[in-house]
Parts: sequence; C-alpha cells; structure tokens
Amino acid sequence: MPEGPEINYMIFSLQQKFKNAVLKNIIIKSGRYVKYRKIKNQDIFLKDLPSKFTEFNSKGKFIHLHLENGWVIFISPALTAHIVLEKTKFSHIIFKTSKGDFYLEDRSSMGTVAFHKESRELEKKLKSLGLKPDDNFTFEEFQVHLDKFINRTPN
Repeated sequence: MPEGPEINYMIFSLQQKFKNAVLKNIIIKSGRYVKYRKIKNQDIFLKDLPSKFTEFNSKGKFIHLHLENGWVIFISPALTAHIVLEKTKFSHIIFKTSKGDFYLEDRSSMGTVAFHKESRELEKKLKSLGLKPDDNFTFEEFQVHLDKFINRTPN
C-alpha cells in the first residue's frame, strides 16, 4: 500500500518530468475499467483532450491532477496502485503526454480513477479527507474534525 512519502514522491516525479506537458490521450489497457465499467466521465473527458497539465497534487493518499481545460483526474491508489514512469505488466492505464508517457500500475486492480470538471467535486472530496499535518488549522478546527471522527467510530 503506498504511504504518504511514496505518494509525495509520485507527485514530485510528475512535477519534475511533466510540468506543462500536454495530455494527449489516456489508454485504458487492462484492469477493472476494461472488465467491469468505464471510468466516471471517461467519454466526455477524452473528447476534451489534448490539454496541458497545470498542477499535480495530493492530500493523504488521494492524488489529483489538474488540466488547463478545467478537468481534474482523481486517483485513489488503494492497496497496490502506483504512478510509475516505466511500463510494467501491471500498467493498466497509460497517460500519453507531449513529454512522454506515465502509467498507473495496479497489481490488484483496486485503485480508482475518475474525471471531474466541476470544482465542487474536488472540494467535496478534499473536505471528506480531513486535515493534513502541513495544513494551517486552529485547535478549534482540529477539535471539530476529532469530534466527527469519534462520533463516526465510537469504539
């Protein structure tokens, strides 16, 4: 399972190599999105390509990649998914860019991907994840999050 430092390294690697790269296409080669269902908003998203990457970011284990045309790619790695720069036999999704390709590798096919254009979807997702250690928050904000957690998981 990728942990925080691994997620941060994935984001750092993407920023270093693909900053201002144009996403030309996404190829879903294998895995859950071929066997069971398409990625959320897949057809609409693919029609809006190509588009330039503007931001690579994460919160906890949630990765979000922003494009110039307003779309955001949501990636939740789950147990075994990683963003890698070299293709492996578990590379289920290929991101074709103007600066080369990167891949979503997922041995268990449990990672999730979604495409969203509405900023409120990203805000909703980020809000659901709680606080990060490097967020600027007050003790009162921390207490609210802690109380919600305790109410949700009393045992």
